[in-house]
Amino acid sequence: MKIIHVLRAPIGGLFRHVLDLAAVQVRLGHQVGMIADSQTGNARTAAQIAELEPILALGIHRFPMHRSPRPSDIVAQLRVNAIVRRLDADIVHGHGSKGGLYARIPGLARIPGLARIPGLARFGAQSRGPLRVYTPHGGSLNYYPGSMAHSAYMWVERLLERASDLLLFESQFVADRYFQYVSQTKRPHQVFFNGLLPHELEPVRHREDAADFMFIGELRRVKGVDIILSALAKLRAELGRPLRLEIFGTGPDEAGLRQQATSLGLDEAVRFNGAVPARQAFESGRIMVLGSTFESMPYVVLEAAGCAQPLISTNVGGIPEIFGDCSDALIEAGNVDALKEAMREALIDPATLKARAERVRARVAASFSVEIMAATIEAAYQRAMATRLPAASLATAN
Repeated sequence: MKIIHVLRAPIGGLFRHVLDLAAVQVRLGHQVGMIADSQTGNARTAAQIAELEPILALGIHRFPMHRSPRPSDIVAQLRVNAIVRRLDADIVHGHGSKGGLYARIPGLARIPGLARIPGLARFGAQSRGPLRVYTPHGGSLNYYPGSMAHSAYMWVERLLERASDLLLFESQFVADRYFQYVSQTKRPHQVFFNGLLPHELEPVRHREDAADFMFIGELRRVKGVDIILSALAKLRAELGRPLRLEIFGTGPDEAGLRQQATSLGLDEAVRFNGAVPARQAFESGRIMVLGSTFESMPYVVLEAAGCAQPLISTNVGGIPEIFGDCSDALIEAGNVDALKEAMREALIDPATLKARAERVRARVAASFSVEIMAATIEAAYQRAMATRLPAASLATAN
């Protein structure tokens, strides 16, 4: 099959998922291409694209795409359509809100009534066209329910569902949010788990000078780094020990977090290291701490679990799906005292935390591999193609 993946930002967990999926699809004999924003990325993005590009028969196509809605989306949409038509794609798989938008808008032209809207036909032919697939990755589903932004994006999601041939969810958590806020869809849909590569299941070896705790992720409020700093300050005062925390990542709230660390008297205890590969971060701290107040299905937790990194985490998003029967160890989000107590217990009884890490690693090794992920998605593609609704039925499929 000819498969084109459409996404906006070639960074983070979403991009990691697309890279892994595309590579396996090539090994399975498919012709694969990618469309992404040209204004987002870093040196690591460039290296990853350079490594993948030689094996993508349909190429990598990059041009400006903005995160928020803009008039320039029309130009980007027309460019996506032109590439899809020229390459004669069998499947257009949109990832994230913007990727899902660009992948599915042409499908609206297949729906009786909508096809007569002036200008819509320019976005795509009214023929059946390629299979149109959407994986949310959180995206628009992350907006706070009840807000104007959430209401607007859910309206768009409900409209675009009518142009979807297959919905793929990276966790049951994301699927449940979609069913709650968008639709109890009758479209073909499938939950899959992101996967790890074999080398990522190698147990972590901590450096001799590793800190007591470490955090890795984007430095923004939803990640709960401020809660980690507050818990660390309380724990240091109670234990009278010079506990250390290594922070890895960058983000819009970095300056504020540095100021908070100073105000809590943690300048000697906390070090901000910028962005580094996850394995390097794990080696630098004996216990990973995640204080997020919201997550979807975070790759960094999956990576930590895969290498048996001892981990303290809040009970949010799809994290319980990674922890399985160890989920009772997850703590309440936003609770500084609960996090402090979990950190204290980890220091007092590291053997219990390590044993739990080994149990979670065994679960991840059995269920969260790249090969299983790709096979689940491949089977979903095939089922959707086999059961695809006739064009005349699209208007009433909901």
